[in-house]
Amino acid sequence: MKKVLKKVMALTLAAVLTIGTAVTSTAAAPSPTTGKKPINQIAKTDIVTSKTVYTVKTYDTGRARIIGAETSRKKVTVPNYVKVNGVKYKVTSIGTKSLKNWKSVKKITLSKNIKTVHNQSFKNCKSLKTIVVKNTKKIWFSPDTFKGSNTKKMTVKFSKKMSKKTYAKMQKRLRKIGFKGKITRG
Repeated sequence: MKKVLKKVMALTLAAVLTIGTAVTSTAAAPSPTTGKKPINQIAKTDIVTSKTVYTVKTYDTGRARIIGAETSRKKVTVPNYVKVNGVKYKVTSIGTKSLKNWKSVKKITLSKNIKTVHNQSFKNCKSLKTIVVKNTKKIWFSPDTFKGSNTKKMTVKFSKKMSKKTYAKMQKRLRKIGFKGKITRG
């Protein structure tokens, strides 16, 4: 009887140690919202390379939209990526009214990842002269993108790597939304 009791106690102790270790390691694992996983959020992040403060909306798909920005510089480059809480997000769009009232900015360079420029993004950008688009694919410009800005004095420069067919579509789209300035490639 003593031998059986010793064996049962040894097995019970082994089971407790095994289960206890498994529970502890599971409890110590990081939660998905605090780890390196993209989440939906609105965050203010300082992009050191361009000395501009962007407010971005991030999505759990790993992409981000600029929904606001502050700068006093004359030349601004929208970044390819932003890092929020240790997670890297691809900047794919410029949100509605996000770059409005940039009175001192003369040149804006849109990164190669930008696919959409929403309504009134460049509203009242009185000094804006040049927009450089690095994307080689088609970009969607919303109808009121340039509302309140004098487009006659503006130039939109597309990447020289953009195909002629895509460039023609972009010219047509910009003219359709009322852009009256110069459109070039290269």
